[in-house]
Amino acid sequence: VNATFKAEPDDFRVDELPLYEALGEGPHVYLTLERRGQTTRELALELQRLFGLGEVDVGYAGMKDKLALATQAFSLHLPNIALDEVRRRVESEMAVALVALTRHRNKLRRGHLAGNRFTITLRCSAEPERELATAARLIEELRAAELPNFYGAQRFGVDQRNAMRGESILRRGHRPRSFKERLFVNAFQSALFNVWLAERIARGDYARILPGDVAQKRTSGGIFDVVPDERDEAQARFDSGEIGYTGPMYGAKMREATADAGARERELLARSGIEEGAFRRAKLDGTRRIARVALDDAFVATDEAGIRLVLTLPKGCYATRVVHELLKPNDPQLATGLEADEDS
Repeated sequence: VNATFKAEPDDFRVDELPLYEALGEGPHVYLTLERRGQTTRELALELQRLFGLGEVDVGYAGMKDKLALATQAFSLHLPNIALDEVRRRVESEMAVALVALTRHRNKLRRGHLAGNRFTITLRCSAEPERELATAARLIEELRAAELPNFYGAQRFGVDQRNAMRGESILRRGHRPRSFKERLFVNAFQSALFNVWLAERIARGDYARILPGDVAQKRTSGGIFDVVPDERDEAQARFDSGEIGYTGPMYGAKMREATADAGARERELLARSGIEEGAFRRAKLDGTRRIARVALDDAFVATDEAGIRLVLTLPKGCYATRVVHELLKPNDPQLATGLEADEDS
């Protein structure tokens, strides 16, 4: 598609989809804010200062892109302040729109979201109808094949520096000492996942279940091991869309694949030169990450600026990966900022 991405900040809108509904009572204030030009971390620090809170008293479900119009929820441990006073302070002191305000019994923690809804404008200078037809065809191809769930380039920083810093922390056997250092280590985890997925695609195994894969049920999210004797049955469930397979986000408590799939994951970790004990010393638990993402509700339409792309993605999935598949650009805008992201 011959179009430009992120010509304006409002060309990238992300709205958080909550995992649960707040109860309306409890010691934690839940406030949903709409903002642009600020990172999630900057907003959290501003809320800390505004209400005299410690870092542990402020919660949020995930990171959002700075160069975007974003709506997301925060929790504040404020058992003794009335909601009207919270509203007054936020509306008078912060450059945000207060969308919703309520209470809940628990803190909002990383990963406490169902996903994110994206509305993205791709600006076309000429022949928007032709570009729309191309975009629609590509979306259908992605819907059929599913989106490879790579981490976006913005996760790794310029020239992969974040990932390299994370690797250095692990090699030294250190525990991350700050928010930034945790991001660096998470970036290295993510880089290994991307290598694992790229190599699986290159081997021709993107559409195949392997013996020993850790599979995930699409509806419930439950995971299970694919034992070799049941591979064919698991393949049929995979082909029907009932299950997917997961990849490694290496860590001390990560559920390991077995058989053929496990051998490949262990070989990749050995090639990286990072020993398993490094994750334990870094207090990095690890997890599994789904390898393919369904784009069931994605669609494109005409926009006064060109093309509007609308889609919903699970937590931790990168909308810029969809944009990349549409534009296939060498575009620095696809490698800046932090997009909607998960806790690793």
